[in-house]
Amino acid sequence: MLSFVYKSINRLLPFATPGTPLTTDLIHLVVLCGLLYYAPQIQTIIKDKLLKDPNTAQSQQNESPTQHAATNDPPLDQPQAQADPNPPPPAAINANPPNIAQPDAIPDPAPPPPPVDPAPADGAPGPAHAAGPDPSSIRNRQVGAKKAKSLARRDQRRAYNEFQRSQGEAQRAREAEGAAEREAALAEERARRATVEAELREAERREREERKERERREEAKERRAREVAVGIVRDAVRERGWVDLGEVASRVGRGREWLEGLVRVEGMLGEREGEVTMVTGEGWLVRVAEGDMREVWRVLERRVNVSDAERVGFDEVGNVLEGILRSKGEVAV
Repeated sequence: MLSFVYKSINRLLPFATPGTPLTTDLIHLVVLCGLLYYAPQIQTIIKDKLLKDPNTAQSQQNESPTQHAATNDPPLDQPQAQADPNPPPPAAINANPPNIAQPDAIPDPAPPPPPVDPAPADGAPGPAHAAGPDPSSIRNRQVGAKKAKSLARRDQRRAYNEFQRSQGEAQRAREAEGAAEREAALAEERARRATVEAELREAERREREERKERERREEAKERRAREVAVGIVRDAVRERGWVDLGEVASRVGRGREWLEGLVRVEGMLGEREGEVTMVTGEGWLVRVAEGDMREVWRVLERRVNVSDAERVGFDEVGNVLEGILRSKGEVAV
């Protein structure tokens, strides 16, 4: 079982072989993973160190005078000496061709010593107080191209931040100029709005109270009209057996349809204890009792016996009932 696990792990590792020990493979794997993980950080640190360390450029500048002295060439930061107005003839320059050994040649004489500098005039700066090189040239010699770009970007950021800060200060100064006037104007506007809102609330309250009072009066008036109309109809039906709904409705300031609906709501229509109360097509409320119908059938029976008719129509029944009700009062059925 353990060998199977070792073989599986060896196969899973990308650089392992079955012959290497498992511990070696694991150590290699850990080292490789660590290098892959820390490689970007190491690269960034090295790059920052190279950008921030000006010693390399300084050492190159310090080595340049020695090289120029060894080769008898003027330094780069000094202008090239003027050409000799009387150059030697070409034969003197290339008297001995290069790459040819001349053991018996006489060695070149040593260069003459430099001339002694004359004494400085009165008031002129001496060697101890001689003017040094231009600071800008020193800075240009000591700073490389990448460092110069970095410094330029830093200067741009500093200038941008300074511009933003100055803009913010100017904006704050402008805002602080009229702060008191604006606060006073805002306070006045808030007071005016509060007054207007209070007036609107008071008007809404009065309107609500007036509406409630009006609804209360209308309800009371409607209730009195209902009571009066129902009372008149009940008394008339009880005394005469019929009543004109249109005439009663006009007395209370309403219409006949309103009174017909009220009569139905009050339950005055229908059959009750041998009596039928109904509303005719002309708007009359009539009450027909059982005795009235017996009288109608007696009248119809006498007419049939006299006229020897076989059939009685509804019109004739209505006419007979109308005549009987007329005896109690005039009504149109």
